[in-house]
Amino acid sequence: MNSTSIIFHLIFFLEIFSSLYARLPCEIHDDEISCRSSEFYNFNSSSMNSSMTRSVQAIHLINGYYSGMLADNIHNLTIVDYSYKTFLSPFISPSTLHNLFIDHTFLSIFPTWLCTYNKNLSVIAIDYSNIEQIVEHDLHLCLNLRTLRIINSDLRQFTNSYNVELFLHNLYLNHNHLTEISREHGLSLNQFPYLRSLDLSSNQIKTISSDNFDRTSSLKQLNLSHNHLENFQFTNMCHLISLEKM
Repeated sequence: MNSTSIIFHLIFFLEIFSSLYARLPCEIHDDEISCRSSEFYNFNSSSMNSSMTRSVQAIHLINGYYSGMLADNIHNLTIVDYSYKTFLSPFISPSTLHNLFIDHTFLSIFPTWLCTYNKNLSVIAIDYSNIEQIVEHDLHLCLNLRTLRIINSDLRQFTNSYNVELFLHNLYLNHNHLTEISREHGLSLNQFPYLRSLDLSSNQIKTISSDNFDRTSSLKQLNLSHNHLENFQFTNMCHLISLEKM
């Protein structure tokens, strides 16, 4: 290969790399790397190499996604403006990812693999999505999961046919389309025996009974404001012995 050919190939590859980084500008602020792409881009360990992430603890992706293994030093992952109905493939962090934030997306299918690949998650927050139902999930595999927030979405059903228990302390499901609390439809509270705070405000719940809370004896705060309550029966408070605020 002559010198002219070598120079040509170098210029060709430099143009590819410069085009890639122009299209995928990433900035590092304090302990977070933030990437905003003009066109949707799927990051992975190759495109976001260790030299980019070794000094940070958080990844913030706007109009992007991350597939595959996350670096061990990444504790927080934020995904904003995701434009597809389902996640492309799992992001994986066996021990170090603690907080997951998903905001303003077209996501309509709740990922059933979240805790299979990210067992140390303690906070999952999904705001402004198109998720209508959660009937299958692996959230019980996240033994440290304490806060789950799915708000300003289209959620109508959150049940679990496997009758597994979650270790949640805080559950925020406000501003959705839940219409009832039951084991088969709407919201099944049997999954959450360790709940301390439950926010169901701004839904479409019409009927509620103290019997709906027979597995939530640790509940301290309950918010039912701005619902369509027509039948409110709290005659038996023995299951809500810890309730302080409603």
